[in-house]
Amino acid sequence: MAVESITYKTYETCKKSLLKMGVCASELEELLEILEHEKSHFDKAVSLGYSPKYGLRMIADFPPIILAGYIDFDGRVPAGQDMIDILLAPKIPGEHDYIFAEKIRSELVQQ
Repeated sequence: MAVESITYKTYETCKKSLLKMGVCASELEELLEILEHEKSHFDKAVSLGYSPKYGLRMIADFPPIILAGYIDFDGRVPAGQDMIDILLAPKIPGEHDYIFAEKIRSELVQQ
């Protein structure tokens, strides 16, 4: 049961992939909520000039077990205030978004 990470360049290709994987309906609904949350981060990153991609961390059995949804970056990786803006982009940022944004903010203050 190896954990794999798969990335997608768009929300639509990630969503289509989930539908083809045979993810059960109740899990699919939760995953789509996660993707919507990640879409806010993704869209903010694009508006700041970055090249994000969607990622899924999963155990690739059939049906797959999705462990996490995330965004990653091709090329230039955001830092400082850009990363804070990306982390806090969703209407309701997640707990980890707040924690990471605060850590970055603290590092900026110390510089």
